[in-house]
Amino acid sequence: VAPFLAYLEQHPDTRLLVAPDHFTLISTKTHAGGPVPFAICGRGVAQDNAMAYGEREAGKNGVLIENGFELVHHFLRDDPLDFRI
Repeated sequence: VAPFLAYLEQHPDTRLLVAPDHFTLISTKTHAGGPVPFAICGRGVAQDNAMAYGEREAGKNGVLIENGFELVHHFLRDDPLDFRI
């Protein structure tokens, strides 16, 4: 993360999206149903109050994108944190 943050300081129009492709339970070490966490940073992205990156923390912020494939559309918009539409 540190190299990207340094890059971001020199290239302020950049954004980064981090997301897994599926939910995996540690107890079974296999795919499971459920929402997955994601993180976005960069131009136009306001900081939220998340204290960690993970399923439990993601469930606290109230942002849910029903169709995961739509995440990239939100990421590319000029207002990437307007997820409640």
